[in-house]
Amino acid sequence: MRSEEFRKLCDDYQVTLSYTRLYYPRSDPTERVNATVKTMIATAVKHDHRRWADNLAAIGCAIRISRHETTGYTPYFANFGREHKLLGSEFDHPIPASDDNPDSTTQKRLVGFRKLYQDIAAKLKTAHERDKRVYDLRRRPVQYLVGQQVWRKDKSLSDATANYSAKLGPKYIGPFVISRKCGSWTYELADEHGNNKGIWHVQELKPVHPDYEPP
Repeated sequence: MRSEEFRKLCDDYQVTLSYTRLYYPRSDPTERVNATVKTMIATAVKHDHRRWADNLAAIGCAIRISRHETTGYTPYFANFGREHKLLGSEFDHPIPASDDNPDSTTQKRLVGFRKLYQDIAAKLKTAHERDKRVYDLRRRPVQYLVGQQVWRKDKSLSDATANYSAKLGPKYIGPFVISRKCGSWTYELADEHGNNKGIWHVQELKPVHPDYEPP
């Protein structure tokens, strides 16, 4: 969402917006969750695909109470400081009102929350560093200069009305011009008329070489 109203809301709550790059789902953790949800729906729906939404509530609950491999906690526990209650008989007595007594239940719970978040942040950082080391082993550093020409992976879809099959189409299109470097691995492209063609990850690009056009 990039509307003016949404950006103003984020400014009011001091939220920093970070957008994912075009056609680069690995930078969006939501895509990983969507893959899990899709697998769970396929398992539950069986043969009648018209009723795929019947089990969404149960699937959502299962995801919230499943222990995260990296953090060691369930998403529900990380948000609320306690495990999700499935039955009414599992509920404890209500927490008393907050006070300044350091020995009160509320204050002890607040301290526990801080330790919990610090633990989760440390585990996520460790996992990120581990994944980065593995990822970097398979990647060669590629840098482009502003004004350099590049090819971009074709993301067009098949269109039966136009007798076009994406699988048989070109793998790359262009060339485009690097108009701006936006981050360590992202670039803004422009066409030959200077029109903005979006921000793309370096993995989607190939440099233009004389007398060579990629398939």
